[in-house]
Amino acid sequence: MDLGDQAAQLPVSLPVSIPILNEATGGNRLLMDFYTGILRRLQEAAEDGDVELLESLVESYDQPNIPESVAQHLAGFRAIGRGIRFREHCVREASLGLRKSLAVAQKPSTSDPKVPALGADLQLDLRLPAMAHTVVLGGLRERDPMGFSVSVTVEDEYVDGSRRSLHTDGVVWLPESYELEVDRDLTLPIDVDAVAGDAVRRHVTVRVDMRGHIQIDGIRSPVKSTTIGAASYTQWPVGYEIIQEQPLRALQAGLADFQSNNFPSVYLASLMIPEQDRHVASAALMDQVRFGRVDQAQVAMAALKQVTGLSIAIGDRDSWLFWWQSQAPVKTRSAADTGR
Repeated sequence: MDLGDQAAQLPVSLPVSIPILNEATGGNRLLMDFYTGILRRLQEAAEDGDVELLESLVESYDQPNIPESVAQHLAGFRAIGRGIRFREHCVREASLGLRKSLAVAQKPSTSDPKVPALGADLQLDLRLPAMAHTVVLGGLRERDPMGFSVSVTVEDEYVDGSRRSLHTDGVVWLPESYELEVDRDLTLPIDVDAVAGDAVRRHVTVRVDMRGHIQIDGIRSPVKSTTIGAASYTQWPVGYEIIQEQPLRALQAGLADFQSNNFPSVYLASLMIPEQDRHVASAALMDQVRFGRVDQAQVAMAALKQVTGLSIAIGDRDSWLFWWQSQAPVKTRSAADTGR
């Protein structure tokens, strides 16, 4: 997975906290108590993310005649408010999706890009639209780099019913400072290129968090760690659409010559069997459980688990046989059978 310079770490995201005034700041005690109460309200608004209240309090009390120490605190809260505004914008407007090819980008289409087949890289773009105000995002080697933490979970599924998971965390850094402004959105490429091997189905979940500082309206503002994009995708082998069109026929065809090269088609077909065909599919698979080789029976039991949704363990051949016998209709004995 290409996540940029993973050796570097995200900037530490400290809790937003502004010291409360005390008597050591000087000035009239009653006046300091008043401002201390205001700063406490500002601190609570910052912790709650109530940016409207935060900005309203800052504008109301940022007057020319206030003590210097109070003015410094108000400036700090103004910066926090800018950071909250940007964070809310990113949560609301940012998107994570499949990368469009150059041809598609030049010729807009209403349809979304198709998820690539299993074995091909999953290429994504995180898109961050601009705000009304210009926002400066710092590059990797600058004082305030903006980091994007990317978390990827890949779960691969195999013909024997087993699953293997891979989880990776990395950081994408902007190589240089970027001005996010009108008509200049940010696009951050994210490629998932884990080797598929013998998997027959893959589930990929990607989450992107953002953390650091920004410059907005000339103010250095902190941005708390925030999830700004998340998406999940399922990748199938090339040609699975043929199986999807007629899953029962595909399953029967695979079982007719049930060798290792047909194991994937049988398992994939079992994932798509409609309810009305489940009994017929189960009967065909049970023949392999009863009479097949060990590897054939294993794949058949894995497919049966998908078709039936039962909690019987894959590999517990006796339990599958017992279950199937319990499904068979009971035949009524005739008079000839009883010797009458």
